[in-house]
Amino acid sequence: MRLRLLEIVTILMLGIEMLLTRHLWGTSHVYPRVPFFSGLVNLPGWIEWLGLGCVIIAAVLVALSWFIQKESSKFSRTAWIFLGIGLIWLVLFDQHRFQTWIWQAILYAFCLGVMKREQSLRWMQYLTIGIYFYSAVSKLDASFANSYGQIILDGLLQALHLQPGWSQQARWGIVLCFPLFELLLAILLLIPRSRFVGLLFSYLMHIALFLALGPWGLNHQTPVLMWNIFFIVQNSILFWPARSEKHARITEAQPANKPTRWPAYVMTLSLIFSATEWFDLCDIWPGWGLYSARGARVVFFVDESEVDKIPDEMKHLLAAPVFEHSWRKLDCHRFSFEETNSPSYPEDRTQFAVAVALIERFDLQKIRVVHHNTANRLTGKRELTELNRLQDLEKFSKRFFFSTKVR
Repeated sequence: MRLRLLEIVTILMLGIEMLLTRHLWGTSHVYPRVPFFSGLVNLPGWIEWLGLGCVIIAAVLVALSWFIQKESSKFSRTAWIFLGIGLIWLVLFDQHRFQTWIWQAILYAFCLGVMKREQSLRWMQYLTIGIYFYSAVSKLDASFANSYGQIILDGLLQALHLQPGWSQQARWGIVLCFPLFELLLAILLLIPRSRFVGLLFSYLMHIALFLALGPWGLNHQTPVLMWNIFFIVQNSILFWPARSEKHARITEAQPANKPTRWPAYVMTLSLIFSATEWFDLCDIWPGWGLYSARGARVVFFVDESEVDKIPDEMKHLLAAPVFEHSWRKLDCHRFSFEETNSPSYPEDRTQFAVAVALIERFDLQKIRVVHHNTANRLTGKRELTELNRLQDLEKFSKRFFFSTKVR
């Protein structure tokens, strides 16, 4: 029963999120699309629609399996496999589509597609615990304490109608309690005897996030809020005690079928791979760096003399000039939300690709692209590299392993 409920809420989450971000999955929006590999740049757009069709058909087949066959049937598992393949196909053609909830759906599709019932439930629990663990560790730094953490705190205080006169040091300490609470939550969920307490802690955390990010606080986009609601529902299914511990031990001691080992190795590798984000190898979102602020980034500026080249519908994305300088920052993050209703992919290579694409699209002659290196965990300081010539941009792009070309 738990597995069936998890299938239902996963399909519902995926369908609702993709509907809310529907422009992201097409080819008509003007936000630059950056594939993972340069060989995919010039392929026709209809190939992407094949991936979307595969996802839709597979999701329908999964839903049909709920009515015509039992849990973990071969029919259902095959549909989940094709769903995961379709999502991977879509992501390969646009890095921006590699949202955290898509990565979670891909891993869930793997569990539900190749694992036995008990094995898949166990690994979905481990994955959820891993998300909380890596999310917590990614925020234990000065960058989060001084940026996103302060924003979330302000949103929560606004939702609760509180205006405490805290000092900056007190606010900094309170913000650091956020990831520490999330880390404690992961530990509680990992230990069977404390799992129910961890479940209650997860409710508290996601309700607080919903208040901070929702219409009473920061009023963030709906897809972000829906993912928090999904975690409340899925955690209830995954971790709510449904039977006595004694009965659970008897059942696990006498499994009907010995689970296949290789899927567990794959999931173990996926969790270990997330840890490489600490060393700038794995991307922030596959590393579950939720609201992490220390990642490398690229900031793009337009000279005041070339503002007229920017379309009128995009000029509101330009910040006002700072003091005597004529450079105006273009808010690519807001650009992403307006075009796709989703945050921009938080990697310097994709932000660099977007900046170069806009430079070429609008034929901008005066160039200023500033690369901010990964922030120091303790101090938050970054190394800056300023690029002002096309030759500099071409040379800089060679440092990235994945593509910086735009479809």
